[in-house]
Amino acid sequence: MRAFAFISLTAGILATTPLPASAAQIVENFTIGVSGEADQHFFSTAFNLFDPSLGTLLSVAESVTGSPTWTPADSGDQLLLVLTLTGGSQFIFASGGGSQVINVDLSGVGGVNDPLFVGVGTTQERLAASESPDVGTLSGELTGKVTYTYTPVPEPSIWAMLLLGFAGLGYATFRHKAEGGSIPA
Repeated sequence: MRAFAFISLTAGILATTPLPASAAQIVENFTIGVSGEADQHFFSTAFNLFDPSLGTLLSVAESVTGSPTWTPADSGDQLLLVLTLTGGSQFIFASGGGSQVINVDLSGVGGVNDPLFVGVGTTQERLAASESPDVGTLSGELTGKVTYTYTPVPEPSIWAMLLLGFAGLGYATFRHKAEGGSIPA
């Protein structure tokens, strides 16, 4: 009986010891078709928002890459590209005249409590493209991804192990009291 009480006590202590939380990631991919005048917003395909029932969101990172063709209206024009969900990611291209392939590599960070990234359902990224002083055209496709890093909610098996540990501690305490309350050396 004492061996069983010792095993129950050990299992209870191990089951109630907090484990370090490990971060998990969800990656959502999307594409943005850029075709038309450069002074407009181009919308991506839909991607999933972070569902808060999965756990606590730690960070949101976004990147968009590709090599579309830009045909400026005039030599000396400039093209500004901005990811609108993250806002801070901007890229400026200067025209040398004529059509040119531009290499786009934008990245940004979203807020962990930002309703633009958190919720149930889907959203779309908008790529704001503006050309100055004249208006040219863009054509091609960009690929992007949003990476949600979060601490997951414990799985049901973790809760079951925790409850089993508490039950073991309770049983060990009960048996200890039933045997007279002292442990011989």
